[in-house]
Amino acid sequence: MNLDVRTLLLATSLMSLVLAIIILSMRRGHSDPVAGLGCWALASLLTPAAMVLGSLYGQVTFLISTVIANALVLVGGALFLTAVRQFNGQEVRFRPVILLGLAALALTWWLEGDGNYRWRMVLVMGVLSACFAAGALALWPTTARASYRRLASASFGGIAVLCGYRSLSALTGLGQPLAHPAVSASAAMFLLCLMMLQLTASMAFILMVTDRVRERLDYLATHDALTGVLARGATLVMATREIARAMRRPAAMSLVIADLDFFKAINDRFGHQAGDQVLKAFATRVNELLRTTDLLGRYGGEEFLVFLPDTDAATAVKVAERIRSAVQEMEVPTVAGPLKVTVSLGVSGFYPFTSGLEEMIAAADRALYEAKNAGRNRVVLAYEPRLGIKASNDSVLPFDSTLGQVAQTA
Repeated sequence: MNLDVRTLLLATSLMSLVLAIIILSMRRGHSDPVAGLGCWALASLLTPAAMVLGSLYGQVTFLISTVIANALVLVGGALFLTAVRQFNGQEVRFRPVILLGLAALALTWWLEGDGNYRWRMVLVMGVLSACFAAGALALWPTTARASYRRLASASFGGIAVLCGYRSLSALTGLGQPLAHPAVSASAAMFLLCLMMLQLTASMAFILMVTDRVRERLDYLATHDALTGVLARGATLVMATREIARAMRRPAAMSLVIADLDFFKAINDRFGHQAGDQVLKAFATRVNELLRTTDLLGRYGGEEFLVFLPDTDAATAVKVAERIRSAVQEMEVPTVAGPLKVTVSLGVSGFYPFTSGLEEMIAAADRALYEAKNAGRNRVVLAYEPRLGIKASNDSVLPFDSTLGQVAQTA
């Protein structure tokens, strides 16, 4: 098989350079770049650089063609693994990468000479195989819809197998210097397959990063930036879908509007930063009390909307009461010191004659207005004249929070 090694190395280097530039541009193009881009781009540069230096074996000094080349290729492999761990959000330490490079420099310098080539190949290819095998395991997806991760994992696995094979072949005495005039067919095929697998892995990683960016944008479009709960638009869209489902088949559902009491007093007296901390603490606490099927969204300012599928009005009142009680017991740490807050809640149910979400919101809003007028810190179920009854939670607790007193005297 007549394949020119230097041509393959040049092709590998050019493609890796292009991919590294693309990945670096993706990193520089975002104020909050996806983790792992920098390490992957650097690894995409180091690996072909090491291969080019290795191809100069016999034409430059042993330090350049062997010692530095082997150190670069090992650091490149470690950086690929580091990039994967960063992308997965795992803890990363760069000291092992630096130590690996220094160890490679020392060992390859110690194993100087053509007679020790096979042992250098065993060492370098063996360590690379371990790095890429670990990367393949870390990339393997846990969900069925992660096809790009599966492709990257398979590519890393292929590189691990190739490097492992190369290490074993060197151990059995079959390895030759890749830049030797009499390059074997297996050595040429090794470089060609390695080139294609690294290219595939980098392309898959770019697609993974693109997917991650899209997920971030989708999240920002549907979630409130401050509290992390659903944004108003997303809440209304999802609630409308649930109501449409309930209209197709009879199902109970309820709506709660929660409004923090005297919230303006918090901003006026303690500052907006303290107010933001109160909002975040409130949203976190309410989320802890809800089911995964329930919807919590920020409706506007200090108002939050809770949508409860498969929940009748009586049960919704109990849920709202749990929220009211839990919020009253909270002590929110803020820049102004710990603060206590309360919340008023209006509840409305979904009935056969309910026309849609707007009617439920209007009813819950009227109930919230009643709760505010009655002294706050309470739950009120909306009056529904078409039922001929008024169901309401009148368990009013004395409102003696520090914030309430501050607001009333402000």
